[in-house]
Amino acid sequence: MKPVKIEFQRDPAWEFIDPIIPASQAIPNWYKEAQAYKTEAAIHDKTGMTFKACPAILDSMLQGYILPLWADVWVSPSEDGIAPVFTWAEGVDRGEADLPLVTWQGSPEVSKGFHHFDAMSSAPSTLKLNSPWLVKTPEGYSILTMPPLNNRDSRFEAVSGVVCSDVFTTYINIPLIWKAPPDYEGLIKQGTPLIQIMPFKREIFQQELSLTTNDGGDLSTREKACARKIGSVFRGGYRKFFQKTVVSK
Repeated sequence: MKPVKIEFQRDPAWEFIDPIIPASQAIPNWYKEAQAYKTEAAIHDKTGMTFKACPAILDSMLQGYILPLWADVWVSPSEDGIAPVFTWAEGVDRGEADLPLVTWQGSPEVSKGFHHFDAMSSAPSTLKLNSPWLVKTPEGYSILTMPPLNNRDSRFEAVSGVVCSDVFTTYINIPLIWKAPPDYEGLIKQGTPLIQIMPFKREIFQQELSLTTNDGGDLSTREKACARKIGSVFRGGYRKFFQKTVVSK
């Protein structure tokens, strides 16, 4: 399969920042250290499996690219106790970028009514991290940006979005919902995963709905056959017989 090229660029002033990396290189340690089976004896007992035995979870974490935080930032409570204050490391504060690195998305009215913001935000409005990265995809391809799949941060969450990155060139700006308590104070380390970037080809899909009867039961029959094939081995049947993982480079 021939790779599809996606191009990320940053200003020379940011030459030495942590690069955008394939998601396969950003698997968190807690996942690597987890066990797929509670005990070795549970190899033949599905009740002994843990979440790590599910290949779909891992596959989601392997797709696309991870944009990491490019500099340390210290978060402290504001005097009014409403919106947090972000202080970047000294090298960033020297003004090497042409745009502010954090901006608030206007007045609180801008974010109100957005369900995820209303449900989880501890700040009056969403904020935006203005990254130094530009992106370009081939004709017909867009990018989907989202919180890192199965690896979200408890302090903030990116707002998902789609950009037609083949025709529209812009910096990858990251709208964030701030979730930490108003009195939170601490460091967000350089390299912290901010978003997962998923390139995809724009295509037209046409759904088909049917019943699993004699004239529409192909999928039901195939599901049973797949289950038998997976069940023919004690462990890893899906990975062995059906998994077709595409890992970005």
